[in-house]
This record gives sequence, structure tokens and C-alpha cells, in this order.
Amino acid sequence: MPQDIDALSGEGFLHHLDDIRQIVAVHGRRVVFVVFLAIAGAVGKILIQ
Repeated sequence: MPQDIDALSGEGFLHHLDDIRQIVAVHGRRVVFVVFLAIAGAVGKILIQ
């Protein structure tokens, strides 16, 4: 459990936030693109019907 204790400390928490920021930077555009495609597909189906 040492990792949990480190994550609760200020420095560990900031490092964890930095990891999350990197993940968002890498995958954020992909997630936005998938959501955009889903919305566009739903709108397309509504317009076709």
C-alpha cells in the first residue's frame, strides 16, 4: 500500500495529476472524435428518417 500513501501526499498527487494530463493529451482528441462521430451518426439517422 505504499503507493496509496504516496498518492495522498501532495507531491504524489501532483504527479498523478500530471499523468492524467498526459493521458488526456494523448487520448482526448480520439475521445472527442468518437463522440463527434456518434452525434453525427445520430443526427444523420434522424434526418434520413
